[in-house]
Amino acid sequence: MTQRPLKILCIDDEARILRALRALFRHHQVFITSDPNEAMALAQSEDVDVIVCDQRMPVMTG
Repeated sequence: MTQRPLKILCIDDEARILRALRALFRHHQVFITSDPNEAMALAQSEDVDVIVCDQRMPVMTG
């Protein structure tokens, strides 16, 4: 039985963290953003399985 790739939403204000998360989850469908408002829109429009979020961000906290 083959499992489908997970849809993972990653939110962080540091580009290096987002690059690392994309590499870590390379076998899955990854959505990355540093904008919390865009993250909220993605979470509502995509059927994501997992959200990885930075706790402290300039505009909004996790």
